[in-house]
Amino acid sequence: MKKIFLITIVFLLLLDNNAQSQIARGADVGWLSQMENSGRTWRDSNGIQRDLFDILDDYCINSIRLRVWVNPANGWNGKQDVVNVAKRAAAKGYRLMIDFHYSDSWADPGQQTKPAAWANYNVSQLGQAVYNHTTEVLNALKGQNITPEWVQVGNEINNGLLWPEGQASTNMANYASFVNKGYEAVKAVFPNTKVIVHIANGFDNALFRWNIGGLISNGAKFDIIGMSMYPNTPQDWQTYAQQTLTNMNDMISKYNKEIMVSEIGVSVSAPQEGRQFVEQVIKNLQSLSNKKGLGIFWWEPEAYNWQGYDKVAWTGNWGNSPYQATDAMSGFKYNCENKPPSITFSSPGNNINLCQGTHVELNANAIDSDGLISRVNFHDGTTLLYTDYNAPYSYSWESPSVGTHTISAQAIDNLNAATTSGTSTITIIAAPQITITSPANNSILPSSGGFTTVTLNIQTTSPDITLIEFYNGNNLIGNTQTNSYAWNQVPNGSYKNITALATTSGGCKGTSAPISFEINTVTGLKDNFNADITIYPNPSSNGFNIDHLNNSLVEIYNSQGQQIEQIQPAKHVSFGSQYLPGIYLVRYGNGRMVKVIKY
Repeated sequence: MKKIFLITIVFLLLLDNNAQSQIARGADVGWLSQMENSGRTWRDSNGIQRDLFDILDDYCINSIRLRVWVNPANGWNGKQDVVNVAKRAAAKGYRLMIDFHYSDSWADPGQQTKPAAWANYNVSQLGQAVYNHTTEVLNALKGQNITPEWVQVGNEINNGLLWPEGQASTNMANYASFVNKGYEAVKAVFPNTKVIVHIANGFDNALFRWNIGGLISNGAKFDIIGMSMYPNTPQDWQTYAQQTLTNMNDMISKYNKEIMVSEIGVSVSAPQEGRQFVEQVIKNLQSLSNKKGLGIFWWEPEAYNWQGYDKVAWTGNWGNSPYQATDAMSGFKYNCENKPPSITFSSPGNNINLCQGTHVELNANAIDSDGLISRVNFHDGTTLLYTDYNAPYSYSWESPSVGTHTISAQAIDNLNAATTSGTSTITIIAAPQITITSPANNSILPSSGGFTTVTLNIQTTSPDITLIEFYNGNNLIGNTQTNSYAWNQVPNGSYKNITALATTSGGCKGTSAPISFEINTVTGLKDNFNADITIYPNPSSNGFNIDHLNNSLVEIYNSQGQQIEQIQPAKHVSFGSQYLPGIYLVRYGNGRMVKVIKY
């Protein structure tokens, strides 16, 4: 019984640790695109310049928070800017929180200014504007296949939003109605996205009881209570963390709501206190009952030397070198139990045959439930083919060798946990071997009347050839299912690139080496017995040869009719090796005249 009890406890602890590992460890990076536009860059702990999203991944950050303003003067934090940054974050696998300020600029405990376009709206119109603006931004995200996990309806709304109409201290009912409009808009676009009401001063239990209690008593609907946590001084972090933990437990006990630390920050001058503070807040969140502690977000950790803001987690010398994270960021690694990634092949399928020369597209799907995919390696057996660092993960394998290949993909996450996919077996079938056996390469073929028939013969060692095609360059001559093809009416000329393409029953193709040949007219003479006499090999050699003359006299004339040579009767004569290129007339002894050409 003791063993069973012990195993049960261990199993429950493992489940609990796994749940804790899913806590949102986040960064609000609303300034990111504006900083990048101004030339800011970031380096990792090794001093290597990288995309900020990749560096945050090194610190167990798995979530990103972005603020939305209605009509910002310069466009930063407007709808399109938010969509652009959210798209980048989503592509890296980050969970996403969208923070609606319902203002054209900053909204916080000291200011909840209505957007200029809403300045003259009554309460009903303001509620509709909240709904319309929320749905517009969320639909823009949805159009990019981005689903936020959380949405804040208002930012640090200690005394309500959209002042004066929605000021909680003067009209809690209006405040609650505006929250409801935001809630309804979120659920209309993303039914499973959780809605946060975000209040500053997480240590102030009286404030939270008044605000949250007032919302609930006025029918407000929301899922999560969000808190800001900024100690007055770095040294106050322990007291602040403890007071906020007390408030968290009270909110859970009294209202049964989940808790999100939407903002946290400590001066860049106190990185050790910052790290300790983050670690303690994570411990506090993981200690909450019924796993109601959801996550923690540092507000603008990357914003070094930017607009005078001090509570950041990056440092360095602007103008000298890009900044690197301080030790404060290491706090997010606390209790960051890593789950290995998962990976599957989407293509190619298993047990498929492909032809030699085929480009094989390898595609894998890789996800990491508690972090990010760092890279995907593609292997052929134990041989590394390629490493892809960005989704979608793929590799175009050019012309794998003939034979059987066992391919797999390995996903490696941001904490170097690795998972290897199942294998797929592909067989590369050799291309058929084919040779043109005739006519011989560089041969000279005679024609009659300027045309001839060329018989193209091939030889192949492949037993299942179903089609042979012959080409003159890129032009198809013809095809056959046998080893021979008659190419009819081929005109005189030079043919430099004659090839044969063989196709097997499985669709594999092989091309022969090219051959060349010439086709030329051969001039004929008749002797006294009407037998053919051939002057050859006109025009491709230096001279001419005549056989079977029967001791006849031969006279040679140029094109102007001037005799240039007379050859005494013989059975065989050769002449013309010293002639210049041109047209010559050959007179046979019986008076017949034949034209020959030397090229």
